Amino acid sequence: MAEARRIAPQELKSLIDQGKAVVLDVRRGSYEESDRKIPGAIRVDPARFQDYQGSLPQGRTVVAYCT
Repeated sequence: MAEARRIAPQELKSLIDQGKAVVLDVRRGSYEESDRKIPGAIRVDPARFQDYQGSLPQGRTVVAYCT
């Protein structure tokens, strides 16, 4: 597994536009009320992340969106 690092919004947009990233939205609580959602992001309950690991697309960078 690669080391976690922060990326800038512009870098994330570029990765998404190129089809090189999958975004996991792992925010707790106020997700439904939030106006900050990334189109195409997969909503994942952080407590159940292990359940999703096997179904993530292969060969793409996994980006976690959290607060």
